[in-house]
Amino acid sequence: MFRNIIQSVIILAIGALLMLVLLKSSMFNLFKSEDVVTELTTVERVQHIGKLELTKYFIKDVIEYKQKIDFLPDPSVLLVVSGEVVGCIDLEKLTVQSITETDSSITIKLPEPEICVFKINHQESKVYDSKFGFFKEADLVDKAYKQAEVSIKATAEKQGIMKDTKERANYFVRNFLQQFTYKKIQVN
Repeated sequence: MFRNIIQSVIILAIGALLMLVLLKSSMFNLFKSEDVVTELTTVERVQHIGKLELTKYFIKDVIEYKQKIDFLPDPSVLLVVSGEVVGCIDLEKLTVQSITETDSSITIKLPEPEICVFKINHQESKVYDSKFGFFKEADLVDKAYKQAEVSIKATAEKQGIMKDTKERANYFVRNFLQQFTYKKIQVN
């Protein structure tokens, strides 16, 4: 009888051990996650552009965005934002009247420079602090990024991106065309 009890305990212990191993391995499989992505990507349209990018400014902006709320603490976020502003000229705006040629020179009137791209680099930007945002934090961060985007464009304009782009365009076009002719190239 004692022997039957020991055998039963050993069988129960081995069964419990096997059950534990099986459950443990099954539990890991039960909570295993797998990412499933379904996409259908199409080209909506193709637009041909003739913009020559000439100058790129890399700008950092520290921005604190607050929402004023009566009778409650003001929710706010503090961001350090990295952005890029690109100056270019649109070569599609060149016309036959933009180019005059004489026996000894070629004169080209380039279009005015413009900002063709300004954007936030989200990989290099960071939210440093958020206060009292609770359920509106994502909205606050989104508004702060939009404000930063406007700010980096204005900063680039204030720092002279248009002047730099015009100088670079004149230099680039003159040197490029000079390779094909012995006439004097003037770029305005």
